[in-house]
Order: sequence, then C-alpha cells, then structure tokens
Amino acid sequence: MAERTTRSHLKDLIKDLRDQYGISLEHYRIHQGNSFHISIAVVAAASLSLSFKTGTSKRLHMLISYASESESHIEYKEDVVITATSGTQKTVYNRDRESSRISTLLENKSGSYVADNKMLQDATVSAGTVFAHHQHWGDKKAGIGRRGSHEWKLALNTVYQFLLTSDDGSKGLHIMLNWYEL
Repeated sequence: MAERTTRSHLKDLIKDLRDQYGISLEHYRIHQGNSFHISIAVVAAASLSLSFKTGTSKRLHMLISYASESESHIEYKEDVVITATSGTQKTVYNRDRESSRISTLLENKSGSYVADNKMLQDATVSAGTVFAHHQHWGDKKAGIGRRGSHEWKLALNTVYQFLLTSDDGSKGLHIMLNWYEL
C-alpha cells in the first residue's frame, strides 16, 4: 500500500479530530504550540502599525482584527521595505502558554532580520503593495469573523505591514493578529 502524503494524512487527522472530539484545526494547532498572538493598543494616535517578515519554511495563516474610537481604515501591505532600526519591538505570544516554541516570523530592529519572537510597532516603511483595504466606521471591532472568510495565508519570505489609520485625528486604535504556522 502506498504511503499517504502529509497533506492527505493531515486532512484525515483533522476529520478524525472533528468527528470524534469536535476539535478544529485551529484548536489542534494551539495544542501543537503552533498558534500565536499579538495585540497592540494605543490611547491616542493618528495611526498604528505592525510589521514583520515571514520565514522561509512555514506559512502563516492569519486573522487580522482591529478597532478604533472613530472612523478609520486599515491597509494590508506586502513587499514593504522596513527602515532598519525603526519601530518598537513587541513580543509575540504562543497561545499554548506551556509551549516554548517561537514563531518563525522575523523582524529587523537590529538592522538584519532575526527570529526573536517579536514584531515591530510603528516601523518606518516604504514601497509595498496594498492587497486589502477596509474602511471602518465608528467605535466597534472590525475584521473578526468566520475563519474561512477572513483568514489570510501569507506568502513565504515576504515583508508585511498592517497599518490602521484614524480618519478623525488622534484616537484610540487597536490591532490584534492571531495565526497558526503550517
């Protein structure tokens, strides 16, 4: 009998987990230590951004959530160029609090990209392509929904920025990213 491929085996495992135990793939990834989280909020700012580079071996399957006190818009950008040493390092958390596994994403606060389980807040970037743009009206959360309709599978070895901008001056802003790596 031919050996099953990894993808085929994974699909069977997910089906078994779902059928027997009601466990989703996302829940399974938490138990494997492959699910990560970062949440950044500011009280009063004209904009808030998170920037990072994906690694070369594992794809990030990401949900982007955001909120603001007033009208705002968010841009999802890829292939941006981060100015070395700009921004503030922010820690990424493994959603399995007993796991020592770190995320494969990279940041360049030191001037070269390193995997140190951090992202950059408000880094200076140039270039890049906006691949999604969402307008947000009012003081409610946005970007949260069913995983299948809001999840992004990010490209390998690519620099990203998620930029939330207030359209009404300096206001409270919040970005939350949740992802698993496969």
